[in-house]
Amino acid sequence: MRSIHRTVATLAVAVLVGACGTGTATSAPTTGAATAAPSTAAPGTAAAGTTAPAATEAAGLCTDVTQAAPATEVNTAVADFKWEPVSAKVGQVITWKNNDTAPHGVQTDESGCKMNGSIQPGQTRSLVFNQAGTYTFFCFVHSSMKGTITIS
Repeated sequence: MRSIHRTVATLAVAVLVGACGTGTATSAPTTGAATAAPSTAAPGTAAAGTTAPAATEAAGLCTDVTQAAPATEVNTAVADFKWEPVSAKVGQVITWKNNDTAPHGVQTDESGCKMNGSIQPGQTRSLVFNQAGTYTFFCFVHSSMKGTITIS
């Protein structure tokens, strides 16, 4: 039964990633990816405090795949109201863990990518990017918190 859930989740991620549209990338590359503990949510379920993506999520640069419980390929974190730089490849799942005392959320500056909900303290949320580029982003809860995502 678990194999069926994993297959359905993998298929859902593939469909969501395939539905992504175009975006605008900036050009200042950064390097380095940090690790954090993966989500403790059971496959096919959402971590506490998250919201499910809309059934007709608009196509864009990225897809919030938190609810699909995908196998995480890149782990990163937010702590002390600072984002770690992120480097990933097109199609890799990036999971942010909130090691802070307040909720946070990722939204790119110009490319139309935004998490469907905030990352509650101690929880995780994930995004998949389908285009290479370097994207600046901010916390949609605390707009002064800035970060960089480099997708190759």
